[in-house]
Amino acid sequence: MIPDPIGWRLRRLAVMTPVEIGSRSFRWLRDRLRSALWAAGVLPSDYDPGDPRNRRVIKGGGRHVVWDRGSFLLANPLPEIRTVDQERFDPCVDAAEATLRGGWCPLFGLASIPIREADDWHRDPLGAGKWPREFAPLINHRDSTRGGARFVWELHRLPQLALLGRAYCATGDRRFALGVAEVLRSWLDANPPETGIAWQSPLELAIRMIAMLHAADLIAGSGAISEELGRELGVCAAHHGAAIARSLSRGSSANNHTIGEAAGLIVLGACLPSLRSAENWIDRGTRTLRRELSRQFARDGSGREQAPHYQAFATGFVLQALLALRRAGRPAPAFLEEHLRRSARFLVELVVEGNYAIEPGDSDDGVVHGLGGSPDRSLAETAQAAAFASGSTEVLPPALRAQIFPSTRWFLNPIRFPPGFKGSCGESSISPDAGWIVFRGGTPRKTLFFDAGPHGLAPLDAHAHADALSFALYVDGDEVVVDPGTYRYHSGGVWRDRFRSTAAHATIEIDGVDQSRIAGPFLWRSRARARITECHLGGDLELVSAEHDGYQGLRDPVWHRRSVLHLGPGRFLIYDTIDCEREHDLRLAFPLPAGAKEAHQHDAIPEEGLAVFIATSTGAGIDMLLGASFPARVEVDEGSISRRFGEREAAPLLRVTGRIEGSARLFTYFAGAAAEEEVGDLAHHGSWMPVLRRDGTPAPHSVGLRIDDPSGTRWTALVAPGVPGRSLELGPLRFSGVAASLFEPRDGGRPTIESLAGSATQLGAVSVEEFEGARFGPPENQEVQP
Repeated sequence: MIPDPIGWRLRRLAVMTPVEIGSRSFRWLRDRLRSALWAAGVLPSDYDPGDPRNRRVIKGGGRHVVWDRGSFLLANPLPEIRTVDQERFDPCVDAAEATLRGGWCPLFGLASIPIREADDWHRDPLGAGKWPREFAPLINHRDSTRGGARFVWELHRLPQLALLGRAYCATGDRRFALGVAEVLRSWLDANPPETGIAWQSPLELAIRMIAMLHAADLIAGSGAISEELGRELGVCAAHHGAAIARSLSRGSSANNHTIGEAAGLIVLGACLPSLRSAENWIDRGTRTLRRELSRQFARDGSGREQAPHYQAFATGFVLQALLALRRAGRPAPAFLEEHLRRSARFLVELVVEGNYAIEPGDSDDGVVHGLGGSPDRSLAETAQAAAFASGSTEVLPPALRAQIFPSTRWFLNPIRFPPGFKGSCGESSISPDAGWIVFRGGTPRKTLFFDAGPHGLAPLDAHAHADALSFALYVDGDEVVVDPGTYRYHSGGVWRDRFRSTAAHATIEIDGVDQSRIAGPFLWRSRARARITECHLGGDLELVSAEHDGYQGLRDPVWHRRSVLHLGPGRFLIYDTIDCEREHDLRLAFPLPAGAKEAHQHDAIPEEGLAVFIATSTGAGIDMLLGASFPARVEVDEGSISRRFGEREAAPLLRVTGRIEGSARLFTYFAGAAAEEEVGDLAHHGSWMPVLRRDGTPAPHSVGLRIDDPSGTRWTALVAPGVPGRSLELGPLRFSGVAASLFEPRDGGRPTIESLAGSATQLGAVSVEEFEGARFGPPENQEVQP
């Protein structure tokens, strides 16, 4: 693979302003000048505090940096942790013992990598590549021939420090504290200032320094960090801070990296005031954080990158900055607490059944600290810690009040939850700026996530996916229809694009083309613009409609509109309309979790609909009814999902395919959960029915769904996308897009639109001239099956 092809460079330049191009040109010249100085030995080559080249970075040549004092960032509730959380520490102690024996470094959940000599710090941990020990700013981290930079960076985040430090706290065994000192010594010897891939990214420098400060807190008082090592760590911290300040991510690259780097400056300045630039770093970090939090986060608390993992990641940095200022006895700006409060309120809405989280967009499983639990729980842990730090625990739902997570104890040492919960537990919710809707209801508990939001954070939209109007479905916290995940970044090759593609998500693909066109691993040629057109949440019927323009660039422009209706407890109807004039190939995807099974009776979808049963490996099951206004087929392919960064597994991909001629409609109805032996039963008590005018002709843009539940209750839904220039009224609401009504006919006959006004469970009168006198069912000469 040729790194950085000219086409990518030109597209990258196209999203930069003239000011940014000038700034990058200056950095390019500066880095090459510094490279010459580095090669000539003018720049520091080690951490010796006595070296004249290092005397300018710390007051008094490093004598005043007290690294063994502790209380930099952590509350250190050792007695309570040893008693209350002992059982959680047992696996940690076992892993720490293995680390001491073999020098192992945990790498995500994929493997443990031995670090026994200096070169081990520069090898690709999952391949044969090796990164050069050259001047760091000139190393091309996109060069996938050397391996994945993200994986080797994980080694340099020093995750084993937290592991060993926690084991020391749990046991008091000084061997673990000495293990921390040994890891620090090994890293310092192998990674001189500004040398190698470890120094290439300022974000990585910020994460590493936070890890070192956490480690110092964890083993405080053990005497494991000698005076000499402490002085060298002080010089190391000074070089980290200077490198971060020199290379802050700016312009089109300003995303969660900038937030992490700014927080890193605040942490270094507040925790190590002996560093000569400490006050400048705090001031610059604070100004940068204020600007970037305002730019990158919306009023509803959502991150504009449209990637919840990176929202939690950025919020974790804000938490560290706040803790550093508090521990140092310095006033913390009010905007830090306000961000934590808003972010916590937003993140809790994405937590499913306590721990599992809805995470569309990119995720690399990265964490700001190694003091948490499973990566699956990172959103829940971040939300809880942010709520405690900002004094807003009332936003935490009962699922996040069942226990205080270990990371919350480490940072804040709360004894118990304050009383009071003012959230909307169990109710559907919308984040209007993010364009994300979470429907909840039914027994067993069902959660449906609908993405009708912006593509990402302009101008790069680096962590976005081509997933406009996609959805994910959960039953009792188990995945049924999934978001595919991320897999890898630069080293992912074609898989990077596949996991971001429209075809990999639960939405519609037209003519084999993505809604948003990919131009590079973190770059896009075009972006679909999605918007919510109707929204009604609360009550017995909930409805959200949205559309996107991602296919307006086709020779025959196409609009995709999708409505999601919550038809009572845990029943969902998804109604797709495709508006166009010519022929197109259409594919509607339902990515399923690994190990899931599906069953259906026919490959072609009949007029009355096709029943499909899905059963997951965890035992969750659900009935679907598929319908289409055009000849469509159902097929199951082998797809791929990624539940950990760097890990890919096969999973079934259910698809509805067909060729449409002009506008088309598709219907997907999710009924209640069912046992596997009930597959196909839905076909006997549910079917799609046309909506007919008084003269018996089909009413345009309308469809009815008849459902006879096993309980015997007969429910019918009317779905009527509005005719251009017309609107429908549903009670006090007026819809220009979609209207729906639920009712229970009293006489068992075919209800007309007028009869809805007298139905027992009527939600509101529906009135529009186009549909007056309309009724459900096939033509008069066809019998309606009971």
